Amino acid sequence: MSTINKNISLVGLGKLGLCTASCMAASGYNVLGFDINKSLISQLKDHVTPYDEKDLETVLEKAGENLTPYYLQFQKAIDETDITFIIVPTPSMESGSFSTKILESVLVELSMHLKNSNKDYHLIVVVSTVSPETIYSRLIPLVESKSGRIFNKNFGMCYNPEFIALGSVIKDFYHPDMVLIGHENESDAIRIKEVYQTVCKNDPVYSLMSINSAEITKISLNAYITMKISFANTLANLCYQVPKSNIDDITTALGADRRVGSRFLKGGAPFGGPCFPRDSRAFSEFARSKQVISYLAEATDQVNKSHSDFILDVISRNMGMGDAVGVLGLSYKHGTPVIEESFSLTLIHALLKSKHSVYVYDKFAMDNARGIFQNTIHYSENIEKCLLKCQMIIITTSDNEFQVLPELLAKSKGKTIIDIWRIFEEDSFDGHTYIGIGS
Repeated sequence: MSTINKNISLVGLGKLGLCTASCMAASGYNVLGFDINKSLISQLKDHVTPYDEKDLETVLEKAGENLTPYYLQFQKAIDETDITFIIVPTPSMESGSFSTKILESVLVELSMHLKNSNKDYHLIVVVSTVSPETIYSRLIPLVESKSGRIFNKNFGMCYNPEFIALGSVIKDFYHPDMVLIGHENESDAIRIKEVYQTVCKNDPVYSLMSINSAEITKISLNAYITMKISFANTLANLCYQVPKSNIDDITTALGADRRVGSRFLKGGAPFGGPCFPRDSRAFSEFARSKQVISYLAEATDQVNKSHSDFILDVISRNMGMGDAVGVLGLSYKHGTPVIEESFSLTLIHALLKSKHSVYVYDKFAMDNARGIFQNTIHYSENIEKCLLKCQMIIITTSDNEFQVLPELLAKSKGKTIIDIWRIFEEDSFDGHTYIGIGS
């Protein structure tokens, strides 16, 4: 028998929140979605897909009337559902820890409505990333003070962060390796687990633990992955310096050992995006707050910066003065418009500082780049136009669309191609200089 009714509320319809709400609604739940963005709510009511995220439009169509968007009206979350997921931004502060200002404002609203409700119990699920000890020390006391209710008696709170990547949010949500649930009440954890058992299309590991443990797990997992990425990038730098060595041969062998594993063990661009850098810094900051020195996490940030400097140095040493440069790939990884902390941003700033003309192309991220660089660089409508005036071409993401490059360059000579991800073989460009970082 189901332990939770089919009504779920979800606060925060950003890219992650809307994807989550859509997947739940497409799986049969009646989802009430809330956001403070009036334009976003209008788009959803007009059946317009507001974000460029793979498969979101399809899932929204399948969700249909099971997903009802609301502008504010948070009281409906309390009145019409028994469980509320909160997926709102928790920006990184200068210290490295996460700001809970927006999250707390949502909890205050929900608590005021909960105070006036006659219902016996309501479960609040924090999905937004928070620093360890935040829920115990700040969020639960906040709800208790504003609602007049007692934790684990009149309301529950769990921590259920997602492990997904922009560009593959839908796929990652439907097929997680692990579902993390931090709880202090087993029945609350079971209710959340039941939702995922209904929605997920695979059979993930369910990791149920204390809230404090779950908060540490969230940031430590990403901190560990960045260590793995940085180790592979260090090997790539070594291989670039050592003749007849190849990073891909080495990481393939290392990854075959089950103690290591192959995922994220590939030399390439420095890690970036909205999660890896900030979670790694948050881990270091939390460790420092407990008088523990996290040498590995702190070194990972340093390695990431040094890897960026290494690639910039390779580019500089192979570039002629005044060369026009084409940058293929702007996002932090292929297939997403997100350029937050991408290597391409660092690269373009460095090229402009050195007075080079910069031509760029990325199928998804051009508009976001315009918002930063405006008219200081040239935006190409296709790959071929990006190449025309350039003496150097730098490939920063492993997008399959770039596979046409050898064909496009077949009738020209003398260009330098720098391939950070080694998506080509060394003999792919007759008449040109090809440099694969790590080979």
